[in-house]
Amino acid sequence: YDNNTFIMNYNPITRLIELKDDEIISLVKERYSELRKSILSEDSINKMLDEYVSDIYLSGAYLRDINRWNSDNIESSKLNNFKEYIINRLDSLDKYIDSL
Repeated sequence: YDNNTFIMNYNPITRLIELKDDEIISLVKERYSELRKSILSEDSINKMLDEYVSDIYLSGAYLRDINRWNSDNIESSKLNNFKEYIINRLDSLDKYIDSL
């Protein structure tokens, strides 16, 4: 497995996955599918990121230091890059789960 995308600590379930236990793999895939349709959906993830970023951007420290940045749009580009990174990580995880 790829250490960068594996989401579980080493435990009995991960060992059963390594041993190609069909029942466990089926349960993991089913649960992952449920999560990707709900809390781990791209819409849900983007909404959470937007809310989190709003908190940061509206904080006193950010507003106080905003004039130090050269670009008027620096927060937008950073957010887009971060969102792209997260979506790419989810795509990698999708591929991992599909490969089981």
